[in-house]
Amino acid sequence: MGAERPCSVRRRQLRPVGKRIRVTPESAAAMPGRESEVATVPVNLGKTEGREGPLLPSIVQSWERQPDCPREGRLRGAPLWAGPNQAKREAPARFDNARKLQRTLYRVAKQGYPRVGPERRFTLLYDKVCRQDILQEAWRRVKSNKGAAGVDDVDIDEVREYGEARFLGEIEQELRNGSYRASLVRRVHIEKPGQPGKTRPLGIPTVKDRTIQMAVKLVIEPLFEADFVPCSFGFRPEKTPRMALSIIAEKTQAGYSHVVDVDLKSYFDTIDHELLMQLVERRVGDVRVLRLIRAWLKAGVLEDGRVTHPDRGSPQGGVFSPLLSNVMLHEVDRQWCRGDGTMSHSVVLVRYADDMVLLARTESEARQAWERLQSQFAAL
Repeated sequence: MGAERPCSVRRRQLRPVGKRIRVTPESAAAMPGRESEVATVPVNLGKTEGREGPLLPSIVQSWERQPDCPREGRLRGAPLWAGPNQAKREAPARFDNARKLQRTLYRVAKQGYPRVGPERRFTLLYDKVCRQDILQEAWRRVKSNKGAAGVDDVDIDEVREYGEARFLGEIEQELRNGSYRASLVRRVHIEKPGQPGKTRPLGIPTVKDRTIQMAVKLVIEPLFEADFVPCSFGFRPEKTPRMALSIIAEKTQAGYSHVVDVDLKSYFDTIDHELLMQLVERRVGDVRVLRLIRAWLKAGVLEDGRVTHPDRGSPQGGVFSPLLSNVMLHEVDRQWCRGDGTMSHSVVLVRYADDMVLLARTESEARQAWERLQSQFAAL
């Protein structure tokens, strides 16, 4: 699929089970392309004998919490212990309609239609993105995430002063008449937690772009969720870092004592646009939605007064980037994990965004898995 893009990652040093060690990165096989970025942390690869070892806090610090996602079936504002005689506050209609749409899309994508199967492409999605209830739910999520202003210097508070209904009405009109155009992305650099002197580039779209991106995400995310496998935990509905940690703890105590920890360096900045669009088109067949996604990928980046138009990458910090990252890395996930959660190999893969952990029973299995993973990334 597309041109080969080699990838190089570094592995953590493999040590025998049973003692506390300090893990240091080793150089991987010489391959051009991306390099990994692994922090040195103390890891206990031994059995924990019924108690939590240092492995859990070490990893949880490097994994950020997933943005808030409303739980299905929970009524916002109603106490969980509310009795029959207590008034229950119902969720707003926009929330119910958005969730109903997502459930329907997920169910159809998961089950498929007769003579179509589970690989169905959806060609009528743009009209759903333009719906007011979807835009309202998208705005609610963007507003709750807060965030800085983009290149137009318009932030959340200014939209409130301008009028939220007026703001969403104008967005709907632009989408329906085809006059919407993606704005430049403002790039800033923020410090990496726990790594003094190192920074991470962060792309900040405008509030309008973030709202439309969220609306598109609400509509197409269920289509890909129907395909994603259980070993992926990053930035997915009803998935948390602690779920990934519990799998790691369970497997290490069950004898998977050899760990290969992989972190892809600058992954968001190296995504191949054409390959990514091919993967998105497996499920999304609406030309207008695809045009929106391509416009956001090709949008220029404003940094220090200069505008660049990169041919690779998706701005880290954008609403849409985590979903696109999962779509891309699903090509690796599905070679390790089946849809029912069972592993295709004797080695267990646990992934959170661009952080991956391979768990093996023996050192030889871990090394073979490491080589297999490198070849899979080279194919991407």
